[in-house]
Amino acid sequence: KSLSDLLSENQIDDYFLISDIEGAEAFFIHDPVSLVNCKHLIIELHDTTYEGKKIFKNDLKNKIIDLGFKTIESNDSVIYFKK
Repeated sequence: KSLSDLLSENQIDDYFLISDIEGAEAFFIHDPVSLVNCKHLIIELHDTTYEGKKIFKNDLKNKIIDLGFKTIESNDSVIYFKK
């Protein structure tokens, strides 16, 4: 089940997401619907593989920024984003 499925099924609107999923964050970052109502995101990014392609944590960070988030604080891999 995807994050967007979980949010929809439970009718969750604005939310704050904290994630440390050891590389699996690429799955919801590449599902932009899941982050539409996310207002704050604290995430530990890791280099990972997504759909058979190597993705680096900097690519994931840039994707999050492209989704409308701003970096508030960063400590290497752990980043606080806000919309």
